[in-house]
Amino acid sequence: MHRRRFCLGNFQHVDPTHAHSGAMNLQHDLRRSCGALSKDFFEDLNDKLHRCVVVVVEQHLESRRPSRLRTLLRSNPLVALLRGIKGCGGLASIFGTGHSINRLHRSEHSLPKSLHAAPIESTARSAKNSGYTRKLISDEAPKLTIQLEDGVSSLPQAEWDRLVGNESPFLEWAFLASLEEAGALDPESGWDARPLVAREDGEIVAACPLYVKSNSEGEFVFDYSWADAAHRAGINYYPKLLVGVPFSPVPGARFLVAYGRDRTLWIERLAGALKEICKANDLSSIHINFCQPEEAEALTEVGFHTRVGLQYHWLNDGYETFEDYLGAFRSKRRNQVRRERREMEKQGVTIRTYTGDDITEDLVEPMFRFYLETIESRAWGRQYLNRKVFELLIERFRNRLCLVIAEHEGEMIAGTFNVEKGDALYGRYWGATRMVRHLHFNVCYYAAVEHCIERGLARFEPGAGGEYKQVRGFDAQPTYSSHYVADPRLGHAVERFLESERDHAESTIDWYQQNSALKATTEGASAQPPKDPDSTESV
Repeated sequence: MHRRRFCLGNFQHVDPTHAHSGAMNLQHDLRRSCGALSKDFFEDLNDKLHRCVVVVVEQHLESRRPSRLRTLLRSNPLVALLRGIKGCGGLASIFGTGHSINRLHRSEHSLPKSLHAAPIESTARSAKNSGYTRKLISDEAPKLTIQLEDGVSSLPQAEWDRLVGNESPFLEWAFLASLEEAGALDPESGWDARPLVAREDGEIVAACPLYVKSNSEGEFVFDYSWADAAHRAGINYYPKLLVGVPFSPVPGARFLVAYGRDRTLWIERLAGALKEICKANDLSSIHINFCQPEEAEALTEVGFHTRVGLQYHWLNDGYETFEDYLGAFRSKRRNQVRRERREMEKQGVTIRTYTGDDITEDLVEPMFRFYLETIESRAWGRQYLNRKVFELLIERFRNRLCLVIAEHEGEMIAGTFNVEKGDALYGRYWGATRMVRHLHFNVCYYAAVEHCIERGLARFEPGAGGEYKQVRGFDAQPTYSSHYVADPRLGHAVERFLESERDHAESTIDWYQQNSALKATTEGASAQPPKDPDSTESV
């Protein structure tokens, strides 16, 4: 069992972002229920819970990997006392029998399939079945329906892709269906795919990629502190609803509306349906991640809160060659990029870009190997994809792919998995089996920028994080997400947090844009970006 499935009996706040938060929540639960524990019981929290899961079972605590935590748990006098109290039933009687909320079985926790348009009529399953309440909504015009489906793969590819149109390639049927069919998306992983689809006369006219989430893994809009606050307030944070693209921090439309339809109206209709699902099934919240700014603005009118983040994007200012791009840098940075590029020739490394028919099945194995290398080399790494995902994407999605691979003495040693559509290139996965000085910058960024210039692409979005991108010509750009929280207490706390976070994000983006590597520093600009406010990590 992976540590991301750590839970304590009825403990609802699962999937900590790292070992520290897991240990923090363990500490909180034990102290709240059992009284104060000694400080040494929780010392060096990261070490104790790293790659380790604690399971509450009948009459005892058990750690699934030998570690100092197991010794401390067994030897701690309070734990021993609780286990030994006659009639107490051990910790199981306090926390409940151990189970993982990640393991949502569709028969127990799945959403109903039928949801039609307003006004509302409802039928409910018995409490004995412990399933979600089923909402049936019927309209005076019976030919209009809004319905939950069993995954994008269950829908006709042509109809879904017609709805996607020119929007993000990560919304296309081939991408989402491949994740589902490869087993990367299922209730076991915390991603239960239930797209919300609206039809008129049987034709799909609007939809959104909806998931029932039993954790916060693979979302890249981090809400772990919200889940912790909910847990402390006695609110079950999971399951929740998420509209977005799995494992992909890529901005784009989240409400897909057929061409010629009133987009604002359909955003309101789908948002209303999402809120009804949330309310009827006692879910904690709805999260629309990496949506378009106009979607976020429309959602504020129906009770959603806007969250602002930032990413570093490269924008093509009409460059015809890579040297034109370098000419936009200030002297220091321009020379730095040239030195980093020369290092590849010095080390005997060649870099090649593969697109279209150049991408063959032979590239599945090296690309998957590079992906695993990155996951395994980082303590916080999470493997969301399996080999089957890469096989299906290269088979079905080849026309969208752009793979950059570095070779040394005939051996493939590094690569990036990129996606191209319209006027944009999107960087997704990177890895290397052998590290060479400046290899990462060349494979991930310079080769991709060169490809964009050659193809006349307007922008390159390399993904989340990485301030080092800024000094290499990638400027800060805002990202938007919208969040609806059902419990008003938690909702007010989240909105206060987001208000502070928005101010900080906007000032940080402004600072980075003023201090762009592609132009002289604006007069009066500060030497350092704004510091995070004290409230950034809590609500």
